[in-house]
Formats: sequence, structure tokens, C-alpha cells
Amino acid sequence: MNKDKMFEKHALLDYLLDHLNLKNDKQLANYFKYGPPVISKIRHRKMAISSSVILLIHEKLDIPVIEIRRLINESKK
Repeated sequence: MNKDKMFEKHALLDYLLDHLNLKNDKQLANYFKYGPPVISKIRHRKMAISSSVILLIHEKLDIPVIEIRRLINESKK
């Protein structure tokens, strides 16, 4: 399988991985206390990012909600 197919780009998730200096989605899921399937579904666009997830990201990392929403919208392109 092509590496690009295995790892879809997602602006918000990729930003969070970089910001937190994490290596993969499993570590990101652990950081936010979610199961890895949740992050996988978000990355593969099978699950939308809920308002509660946006608020959690904002509260834990102090990233403005408007910036989080911008990254989500960038991921939709």
C-alpha cells in the first residue's frame, strides 16, 4: 500500500502532532485520552471533530478556537 494512502494529511491533526512533538496518531490519542480509532476516524474523515473536541484542544493547549476551526477547514480542502 502506498504510504500516502496509509497516512492521509489532516491539517489540524498534523499541526497537533508537530505542536506536541508527538510521533503518531496513537500518541495523540493518548494525550487527549481518546482511543486510537477516534483519531483514525477523524484523519480519514469518517468522523467530524465535535465541539467538545475543539474545546478540549483549546483548553489543554491554549490554541484559539478560531485557529482550530481554520485548521479543520483547511483539512476539508
